Amino acid sequence: MKTALLAAAVDPSLGGVLIRGEKGTAKSTVVRALRELLPQLQTVANCPYHCHPDQPLGLCDQCRDNPAPQPLSAPVPLVELPLGATEDRVVGTLDIEQALSAGVRRFEPGLLAEANRGILYVDEVNLLEDHLVDLLLDAATSGENVVEREGISLRHPARFILVGTMNPEEGELRPQFLDRFGLCVTVRGLSEPGDRIEVIRRRNAFESEPQRFAAEWQQEDQRLSRLIVTARERLAALELSDDLLHTAVTISAEAGVAGHRADLALVKAARAFAALLERDSIERELVFEAARFVLPHRFDGRLLRSPEEADAEIDTLLKRLQSDGALQKASTDRTLSDDTARTDPEELDEHDLESMQIPGGAAAGSILLPILKKKKLADDDTPEVRRSVEAAVAGIILRLRRRRGRARRTTGKRGRYVFARPAAHDGAISDLAVDATLRAAALDRAAGGARSLMDRSHLRQKIRRRRDRHTVVFVLDTSDSMADQNQLHVARIALLSLLASAERRKDRVALITFADIEAKVALEPTSAIARARYAIDNLSLGGATPLASGLYLALRLVETQRMREPGEPIEVLVFSDGEGNVSPNEQHQTIESVAAMSKRLGVHPLFIDTTGSRRGSRAMQELAATFSGTYRRLHGVDREELAQMISQVRVG
Repeated sequence: MKTALLAAAVDPSLGGVLIRGEKGTAKSTVVRALRELLPQLQTVANCPYHCHPDQPLGLCDQCRDNPAPQPLSAPVPLVELPLGATEDRVVGTLDIEQALSAGVRRFEPGLLAEANRGILYVDEVNLLEDHLVDLLLDAATSGENVVEREGISLRHPARFILVGTMNPEEGELRPQFLDRFGLCVTVRGLSEPGDRIEVIRRRNAFESEPQRFAAEWQQEDQRLSRLIVTARERLAALELSDDLLHTAVTISAEAGVAGHRADLALVKAARAFAALLERDSIERELVFEAARFVLPHRFDGRLLRSPEEADAEIDTLLKRLQSDGALQKASTDRTLSDDTARTDPEELDEHDLESMQIPGGAAAGSILLPILKKKKLADDDTPEVRRSVEAAVAGIILRLRRRRGRARRTTGKRGRYVFARPAAHDGAISDLAVDATLRAAALDRAAGGARSLMDRSHLRQKIRRRRDRHTVVFVLDTSDSMADQNQLHVARIALLSLLASAERRKDRVALITFADIEAKVALEPTSAIARARYAIDNLSLGGATPLASGLYLALRLVETQRMREPGEPIEVLVFSDGEGNVSPNEQHQTIESVAAMSKRLGVHPLFIDTTGSRRGSRAMQELAATFSGTYRRLHGVDREELAQMISQVRVG
């Protein structure tokens, strides 16, 4: 974690640092401490954007019009972006005070302006609202903030080191945002008793005498500050050789990362490491070390369910490439692959064309088979099976989207405040937009209007946008019978597709499995989809089929979730062949009693038949009828049946 932050401080163009880790691992503490190590900025006095006096291309309009800007030394800005920040606070807005008092339109800079040439820190970045993420993406890409609002049109520099911290248990980042971070590290709590005791001692020492504690570490802080300054000076002199570039692009290509940001981050990180180590050249080993910071959040094995697995896969990849001749062979293979890519499309065989038409199919298949520990499944991963399964899932997802609808606008006090509109001429205002009201009055005053601030025409009503999050409960049969005709394999293909849809919509998911003589909650409701994938990946087959127990446990979970989140829609999806073979005495519940509980709760499960039979499972059809639910088959679906499925499926 410290290494990544120091590298970003030496070369801010790296693109920032994402720090993932469990609670209580000093993520926020370390980020805030970084500011104290950075040398002060040379900036223009009284400039809200911290412009450098000797870099005219980076000056704002205010400083560019000043022929003799006065230089000033100032601390590096550290701006924290709160999760509840409004769009006006982030990008800036009309200066209401100036507009009301002097009748002048003047721009009031926001957090992006304050963070220019400094650090923009977002704690719990994975919980940041999507509209704020979009704003950060635009600024991080262009290095400037463009404002077009309320009669104001301007742009100002917004170049910053983006640092985000997050707990993966609370959900993942959008892929577009994730890729913007140049480096990613995972921090874990210390395990050695001696180290943990030292943490307590230092914390107690700081709380009892902060000034004395700071004085004890002042010399070390100064050493690190000098190291950053000399590393920045050394950075430009470090040349990137052809061999170094070849190593970087080979690592990225072998890892299967998308785009070219990983290539750039690898060479920049290796150069920053060399500068920090006071090297005169960049050794190839530093590129391999940089890969441990650059690849974890971009790795082609991103379907891996935990950072530990990703780290292990990266270690395996790097060891293979570092072995004698491996890197050269990878280069040769890549050249041959490039030649193949230039082949006439008509020369591609049917299998190649099928694989192109099913995005992600190969990746899903590669992670499904190794997890079946008790039973070896038949090789039934044909394109036809995969197409029919994915078609069925597509129908389910499409219907769910239609049922949920788009994010709806509301004038109530729930949801995200997105904009304001003039209030009705008559009637009470339940949710007054104070900022928009003041801006309307200020604009009226600046335009020469004679109306007072209390004129009703200035009043604005908040318009909010709300999208109800859903909880999706997957109930999965993991009994012996699911090994027949590769049923569990088929179910996993469907589950991965449904998880991808849930991830896009930021839904919660839960997983219940039933086998042997009991059912269990394999995953409590969570928005961390990576944990769900990990739970699915570590399942095993075996035993009898306590179907009633699995359904009963799912309904108990629904009851609990409704008490925690009243009003949140819940969907129950049951994957099985329907053949329950544990006696009611062993299950402690009967299908009839569980069905009565389901109707009392108003839950109508979707029973998904995993058998490959054209006629389907009669047992699953009877279950759907008993529970007043919906029955669907996973594969062997033709177009007519798919159309009917889309029009009729009902979940929740």
